Amino acid sequence: MAILAPGGLMLRAQDRVGAEALLMRVQATYAALPNLEITMAIRDLQALTGLEQPGVEAATAYRLMGASYQRVVLTRRLPDDWRIVSQVERLTQGQLAPDRTLVFAKTGKGGAALLALNPATREPARTALPARLFRQEVKEQAGAGLQREPVLGALFFNETEKGARAFGYQEAELEETTEVNGVRLARLTAGLANGFRATVWVDEAAGLIMRTVEVPGAPLAGPFRRVRETLYQYDFTRGTENADFDLLQGWAAATPGIAAAAGFGDERELFASALPLQPPGAAPAPPSGLRPGNAAAPITAASAANTSASSLSLPVEEQVLNPAQMAAIVLVEGNEGVGSGFVTKIRGVDFVVTNIHVIGGNEKIRVTSMGGVAIPVAGLFGATGRDLAILRIEGETTVPGLILAEDALKTVKIGDRVAVVGNRRGGGVATQVSGVVRGIGPDRIEVDAPFQPGNSGSPIIHLATGEVIGIATYAQTRRLDFLDGVLGGAVAEARKTAAPSAEPKEERRWFGFRTDSVAKWEAIDLAQWRAQAKRIEEFKSDTEAIYAAMQGKFKDAAVNNRVQPHIASFLDRYRRFGAAQPQAEQELETFFSSLRAQANSGVKDLKTGDYYDFFRTSEYWDTSIKLQLRAREEIIGELKRMSGNRTAFLARLRQ
Repeated sequence: MAILAPGGLMLRAQDRVGAEALLMRVQATYAALPNLEITMAIRDLQALTGLEQPGVEAATAYRLMGASYQRVVLTRRLPDDWRIVSQVERLTQGQLAPDRTLVFAKTGKGGAALLALNPATREPARTALPARLFRQEVKEQAGAGLQREPVLGALFFNETEKGARAFGYQEAELEETTEVNGVRLARLTAGLANGFRATVWVDEAAGLIMRTVEVPGAPLAGPFRRVRETLYQYDFTRGTENADFDLLQGWAAATPGIAAAAGFGDERELFASALPLQPPGAAPAPPSGLRPGNAAAPITAASAANTSASSLSLPVEEQVLNPAQMAAIVLVEGNEGVGSGFVTKIRGVDFVVTNIHVIGGNEKIRVTSMGGVAIPVAGLFGATGRDLAILRIEGETTVPGLILAEDALKTVKIGDRVAVVGNRRGGGVATQVSGVVRGIGPDRIEVDAPFQPGNSGSPIIHLATGEVIGIATYAQTRRLDFLDGVLGGAVAEARKTAAPSAEPKEERRWFGFRTDSVAKWEAIDLAQWRAQAKRIEEFKSDTEAIYAAMQGKFKDAAVNNRVQPHIASFLDRYRRFGAAQPQAEQELETFFSSLRAQANSGVKDLKTGDYYDFFRTSEYWDTSIKLQLRAREEIIGELKRMSGNRTAFLARLRQ
């Protein structure tokens, strides 16, 4: 069976079926990789073609009129961690110059943030984003060019679509398969919504897109030709324990010289009238011994071709705990998340020890041993001033317990080896990371074992004694010589004296609360705990919505049903009565007053209400009463200042 395509070209029906099946497989490959980093080098060129030049055929003669180069680095770690770095350089008067750099980062259901570079001052600006608005903010800030990128679209913007639609393609067709340096590359062509045509090369063995070229389709084709080419590099080792998703580490990917580093081919090929274009040359394989999982460089087409997505593996540490110690590790699960824990005896009673933040807003807690045995627990206690919790085990348990250190200062010294074993990344299996003790404080211990979310509640085991000296709790990452408007004055001063060419240094630290430093345990009623957690969550949601409303992001703020009526009332009255400047300012003052009233709502409850110690002393934004109250104070003060400068807000509203 054959069908007549536009232009009279005869195509076999299975060409379209094969293209759709191949793109579905590519999409499934991306979705299945738990840790993935894709570096996209994009050049967008505009030229006059078909010119008369001595000794050059008119079909290939051209004059470059404009060019921009973009590097996009997408780092993803399942289930829901993202970082997107978008860096643009434009050709101006024959010189490439930075245009715009954005870094978006998000970790799980927690907070998200944006770091944007001002090319004029070379200074960055940081903006906090609610996690639920992360995708929307990327879409709005990144611009149409980034949204149109096919692989980013399939992974991020169009993830609910399937096959060709996920990549933004229409009527994709499989043209041919070519072998380049031992790599089988399938060439597809497809239509785009903007009238352009795309040529796509797919590494068949690896199920990865390696290159795309977009050119105008009829009737857009003419002497003024615009071509967009993207080259892809893949690294399957990023997103593991050695990759954080903070802004500053993402900033390191925004290095200058996009065009020089990308390895683009001869641009004359892109303006030749004869299509299809030639397939890309396969990049050389990495040195022997490097393979997906421990490669020091991104995986290229040649190396990925011999490795299916299902066979990718990560390096595994040798187990250092004995079977009895491993049997004491438990998985702690609930409807709001997962974590780790372990069984131990405290004053002769069997308990499961974990972090109190693992309990979170979970309505039900399930504790399971490594042998798959459910461990019934009743009675929850939280350590005052510590992110530690113990759950009393009902009845007798056959699970052997770990031993808690009585005084870590007497038995542990800096440099001693430790192991952290638990439900890393929430995978439902016990894994191990090792390291050494870096520091000991009155309530915390610092190690360099790179534990991750999911390891929360895991025991930090001192290998010399076999005792638990701490509970893996949180990690910190910060750039030591980089001033982002948030770091302190000492860092600012150090940056002033640093050599301009000095490489930025990062400090990554992992902390756990000591198990031998608890002065008091507070009994917790789960129903009351959940009620308090809900009130704090609503307070936080209001804070984020009020802040969005102050920025004029009414669509974002209106998702909050307590702030939405204030926005609706203002917009209704503004549209009806606010045409004149005096009336508009009056309506805006009423709006600011209503937001201040909303900002004051709930403050007294958080200040004087009966809350568990964890919420009073928490250092996490989502659960910290202290941080929430401080944010409200700043918002109320800012609203007062905005009332005195209503003109600027109105000008932005009228844009």
